[in-house]
Amino acid sequence: MQIFKPTLLALSVCLGLHALSAQAELARVGPIDRANGYPQWYQDTTGLALDSCVILNQTELSGGWCLLLPQDVPGGRAPEVFPGAFADEHFYWSANAGAGAVPVGNGQTMRAQLVLALEAAFGTGPVAAGDQVVFTRLRIRLDPLPFDGSYTVYTPYGKFEFPDQVAGGRLFFTEDIGLTPGGFTEALNGNVGPFLLPSPTPGGAELPPIPNLKPGQDPFYDALVAGGGATPYPGGGKKYIADPARLGPVTGSPRPDYVVRGGATRNANIFRVEGPNGFVYETTDFALSGRLYDGAIAGALHVDRASYTREGSANQVNVFATAFPITQGRTPAGPPPATVATQLSYFDAPCTPTLDANGNPAPPYSAPANAAANPMSASGSRYFGRSAPATLPSGLCVRANTVNASGQASSSYLPVQLGDQILIDEAIYDPSSRRLSVAARSGDRVAAQVLTVSGLGTIDATTGRLVVDSLLAPPDKVTVLSSGGGLNALQVSLGNVAGGVNVLPLAQDDAVSMHEDCSTAPSSTPCAAPVVIDVLANDSNVAGGTVSITSAPLLGTATVTPDGRIAYTPKLNANGNDRIGYRVTVGNQVSNEAGVAIAIAAVNDTPTAVNDTTQAVRGVANVVNVFANDSDPDGAGDLARALIVTGNASLGIVSGASYGGGVVDFTPPATTAAGNYNFTYRAVDQAGAQSAQATVTVTVSAGETITAARARYTQSKGRWDASGTASPASGQTLTLRYADGLYRVNGICSGNANGTAVGTAVVDAAGAWAFDLSLGSTVGILNPSNTGNSAGFWCTLPRNLRVTSSLGGGVTVPITLK
Repeated sequence: MQIFKPTLLALSVCLGLHALSAQAELARVGPIDRANGYPQWYQDTTGLALDSCVILNQTELSGGWCLLLPQDVPGGRAPEVFPGAFADEHFYWSANAGAGAVPVGNGQTMRAQLVLALEAAFGTGPVAAGDQVVFTRLRIRLDPLPFDGSYTVYTPYGKFEFPDQVAGGRLFFTEDIGLTPGGFTEALNGNVGPFLLPSPTPGGAELPPIPNLKPGQDPFYDALVAGGGATPYPGGGKKYIADPARLGPVTGSPRPDYVVRGGATRNANIFRVEGPNGFVYETTDFALSGRLYDGAIAGALHVDRASYTREGSANQVNVFATAFPITQGRTPAGPPPATVATQLSYFDAPCTPTLDANGNPAPPYSAPANAAANPMSASGSRYFGRSAPATLPSGLCVRANTVNASGQASSSYLPVQLGDQILIDEAIYDPSSRRLSVAARSGDRVAAQVLTVSGLGTIDATTGRLVVDSLLAPPDKVTVLSSGGGLNALQVSLGNVAGGVNVLPLAQDDAVSMHEDCSTAPSSTPCAAPVVIDVLANDSNVAGGTVSITSAPLLGTATVTPDGRIAYTPKLNANGNDRIGYRVTVGNQVSNEAGVAIAIAAVNDTPTAVNDTTQAVRGVANVVNVFANDSDPDGAGDLARALIVTGNASLGIVSGASYGGGVVDFTPPATTAAGNYNFTYRAVDQAGAQSAQATVTVTVSAGETITAARARYTQSKGRWDASGTASPASGQTLTLRYADGLYRVNGICSGNANGTAVGTAVVDAAGAWAFDLSLGSTVGILNPSNTGNSAGFWCTLPRNLRVTSSLGGGVTVPITLK
């Protein structure tokens, strides 16, 4: 319960990120819509996502489906276009209750009004780019007050007390949270949420949205329909939480039942006012507005740690993250939405920002130029990745697979600060001596980083330790911060800290160099024997100690020999910088972690070219990727180009020609006779090394033949499936288009579907092709039927598909409706 003094009652209380009353029942905010500068959606903790309800058509505007009416939009016409024909406020969601004339006795009345909303507006009022704000609003208005005394107001989002009011005055309380231009996350901390939805009874089951709502599900909407007061549905396939004319119960309040005056209970989905002299006003009728966001929603992502270690020329980066699946916003009263696992990777380079109007870096970000992505493995919602960049980057860029507003796959990029890995070897407090000892070190062995124990002092650079004496009460854990950006924490344990110093074995870093496969010449076999490193040779206080590997190498394997040395065997064709971490244990004392930096010099390997067969059509452009079955020990990315050794005039291929990426494009002359023809080539890698010669056999045909076994649309599933064959089979792309059909445009049968693309299919090596598409929405031209489509969409159903090829062939196939 909140109590408000009289001096606050006539003020608009505008709270920011740390609003005292916030319940944080809104969970997430979507990406910015570049068309208008507002977030595409807000999602509450139940998974319901609503869009900004920017007006799409005139029926939507005239019906007030988004709470706006024609007089609210410049020109009074739809659709809205930013910034000219654009209203100065929009509503992701609203719920209003109350009455303009509540009887209070003696023939007098009072206005009682509750306004709940998630609203989009502009900070200074008029429409202006860069001034966009989104805020939650909770407003209570009572005027004129009928009696002196205190008033209690019950709402779905809280109970409010207003003491010491004066009869005849006005109680006007507004709480707006999120008024910073561009600060769209502030609204997540408001006192509004989850979004209220219509229900047959207060706090009852959710009802489906319009137009999914069926007769008999909502008696309040049924009464509206029966009385001729239902609002015409605006079409367009969008869904709305309620008819704007509906007044009725709602559900969704996070509050438990209220105990009201007299000891009775009320469901929290209510607007109730209690005043002096036994005055009570109560209603459960709310008017709602809100449009469901129907696109896919990227999973939430949080980078938990991005740390590095380095010694000598060896760098290692480790990234830990938490991510959740891609999903759809849920539909009220509908089944849980399907999910798609999030895939993460990262670049060893900072993200590329967008420049704002002033040239300053800002989101959204894109991938850094000339940087390769490092994959991250997943266990549930946990993700991990590791890399060994040649140069330590100033920051990282994490990439997540995501979706755009149309539900198409895309990527989003998150800039991440990189800090040195901090290892805390001990945090021991001795109650008898009242001494705390903290031993920590940085994983950066190149630059001397300053380590600070938060609130206690700095780690001594020589001993790697901080000793604090006369400490009456230790912290439960210590946090160590590094000048290199790293951070770590460890719970304090109790023990003996004799003299403030424990004698520990000291491990020192080592470095070795070698050639790839232990040879300066290309090799097809790994090292014949491992490289053995005497890591104890430069360590201190390690007599009788045992070596253990604490960090395995990336580019090879490492084992400890019986005499305490480390044997390292690199993988075949591995090169670059590697590292082995190790500790030395003497008795019950364990050393710091030291590292062996391993530099493996690259030796270029020769690629291997393999014979190919393909098919082609004379007189048209054909393509064959001769690298498809070729290989290079240094990776497929090392294959640079295909060099033609023996050309063939019948194929239009010339000796000495070079084709980047191994993609040979050629056009056999129209006079070439059907039959088999050969050309030869060598695979050339990035360093210029050439493979042995390989032969490509091309079967040339006079023309292309395409067949279609079926072209079927299953109306109950909204699914297309078509298949057939093509000859010759050379990986060509087929396009499926309507060959006929007439549809309505603005109510008139003037839309010609002939030539409209339905999709594409690629011919496989066996000459087969298949097209399979499940429509995300069955409303529109891709649905060849009127089932599940907009009412009367097709004037004349399309009867045929035309399948055409990039090689010039084509076939027409009837459409089967199932």
